[in-house]
Amino acid sequence: MDDKIFDLLRIYNESKFIFPYWTDDLLSKWEIECHKILEKIISGQLENDRDYYLQIMEFTNLLEDGHTYFRPYSKIYEDYPTYPIELQIYDEKLVISKSSVKYENFLNLEIESINGYKTNDFLDTYVKKYFWSSKINFALREFGNLAGMIVSKYLDIKFENGENIIINASRDDDKLTNEKSYYENMKEIVKEDGIEIYEKENKIFVVLKHFMSESIVQNFYDNLDLLQKSDEIIFDIRNNIGGNSGYANQIAQAFFEREFETELSGRQVIDMQSFANSSQGSPEIRDIETYNHQYLENYIDNDYYLEYKGLLIEKKVSILQNNITFSSAENFAMIFKNKGRARIIGEYSAGSTGQPTWIPLNEKSYFQITAKKVLLPDGTVHHNIGVAPDIEIVESLSAKKNGYDEMIEYVL
Repeated sequence: MDDKIFDLLRIYNESKFIFPYWTDDLLSKWEIECHKILEKIISGQLENDRDYYLQIMEFTNLLEDGHTYFRPYSKIYEDYPTYPIELQIYDEKLVISKSSVKYENFLNLEIESINGYKTNDFLDTYVKKYFWSSKINFALREFGNLAGMIVSKYLDIKFENGENIIINASRDDDKLTNEKSYYENMKEIVKEDGIEIYEKENKIFVVLKHFMSESIVQNFYDNLDLLQKSDEIIFDIRNNIGGNSGYANQIAQAFFEREFETELSGRQVIDMQSFANSSQGSPEIRDIETYNHQYLENYIDNDYYLEYKGLLIEKKVSILQNNITFSSAENFAMIFKNKGRARIIGEYSAGSTGQPTWIPLNEKSYFQITAKKVLLPDGTVHHNIGVAPDIEIVESLSAKKNGYDEMIEYVL
């Protein structure tokens, strides 16, 4: 019990000093919910680890930020095996978007209910409650990792066409099948873990799956001759969940001769004199001006890499993004959008680019929280909104069923 209480209070207190998106109302909710959970722990209602984890996940989800969340210890994946499917929403229909081979026949069929819950009720009860859901497909992706803990034992799925399946949680490492890639009909140049490069009609498609490895930058510039001879470079950052913004910036530098702006960041300043003054002046008002001791100083962040400057300065650029384009992948799009250097095609991105802090906890778990407020360099807000596309093309269910990629077809 002591560790649970300590972790709860650490999450509560650290957040007040680190999180950059506080409002008076949110601070009030944060305090009220902390008291409720504390009472549950003391009364023995959260002795079971699973119940405690879910309660803390729900608590931290109050902050409505993609880089802010609580996660249980890694062994939870052994204790609560997950399901060999991934759920997504297209055209407001919940479907199985990926599965193990066993359930391939049910891909992209419209779901009517799961475990007796209509789809919207299922999302409210098991997904939105625990996961940041500014973009529901991002939340569903996160849900898939912990679905076995949240919905234990089985999923009873009924489809709108009358079919029904029961999927049991499994410890087997069943590989999920990916939908057929539209790139299979193109000339393959590179196919590595984080980057793929294809050529068609003298256009080069650079598929960036993440920004977690320096090898992505190396692979990109290893093909500089091909890139320089192309008519257009199309970056596909759909489903890119980010990584190190430095790697993204190194690639972006090829399209800029000089130092370029990356973001407008707000960083917390803790002024204890203001805190002391406000506490003495209005001790009965605890949540005034979103905490008097914390305010933000804004900075325009810039980056520059001499060795890559302007190597592709003349090239036409397009960027494909969707609602799972996240974190440093969004930063990548922001750089080009800020300068009007590329046309951005697709959906609004996920809407979270804050730099997080990791806080290890006693109860075999950790808490991650955004430590920096981020806007586009021109001050445009994208938090919980997403980077806006110049040309909006929403991924449709009919396209998924027919193996058609509307965004790629558009740029071709």
